[in-house]
Amino acid sequence: MYPLAKDASIVDFEYTMECGKFYGIIGENGAGKTTLCSILRGFVPSFYKGELTGQVLVEDRNIEEYTDGELASTMVLEPDILIIDEPASQLDPKGTENVFKIIAMLKREKKTIILVEHKVDMIAKYADEVLVLKEGRLVRSGKTQDILSDAALLEYGVKIPQVGLLGNKLITITHDMEFVSENLAEIIVMANKKVVAQGTPKEIFWNLEALKQAMLKQTSISQVCKELSLGKNIINIQEAIEEIKEICNKNH
Repeated sequence: MYPLAKDASIVDFEYTMECGKFYGIIGENGAGKTTLCSILRGFVPSFYKGELTGQVLVEDRNIEEYTDGELASTMVLEPDILIIDEPASQLDPKGTENVFKIIAMLKREKKTIILVEHKVDMIAKYADEVLVLKEGRLVRSGKTQDILSDAALLEYGVKIPQVGLLGNKLITITHDMEFVSENLAEIIVMANKKVVAQGTPKEIFWNLEALKQAMLKQTSISQVCKELSLGKNIINIQEAIEEIKEICNKNH
């Protein structure tokens, strides 16, 4: 806990990291990511004043037992553990690419990398595991694919990759309803930072209440079918034609 602070910045955090793995740490602003990095580096409470309850163990040795000289030498020499806090925060796309080329090289060298980064696409590309912080607590952790493909992540104030392949899943964020209805198997609808609906295109584009909450509209075909009372769950022109044919056959 920092001096003058009412609450602890990191609460009940316990996690075991393996040598040679790449860990991505994500969370909204104020989640405690930078404080966690400072603790892992041994800067709290020796450099940043405050109260630290608990231990950081490196190869079964409390980091507080390391001398200042030992800590400094690990920074000057080639360290096996790298703790990196938002290295690309002020960089353009080209600069970001160059930074992550270096990080990728370190990963190939089997360095243990602990990276805080808001650019979730980079976390998705490089990290082996992801830790999600919320108000100083570890709320999610696990394999990158499992964490970044979970829609609940959005409720923690964290973005998911704009477009990315996680295992066999394509994730995209878009307002193009026609594209969504034609190309995606599952849709997640968000409103006020919460998931209000999740399902197939047929289920979502006829869930009028969820669409209203998210200020979205049905596909053009669905809107026409709704106005003509052609029936529910129609989301493309082919389905509309088949429905019209069926109605015509019934009337003859």
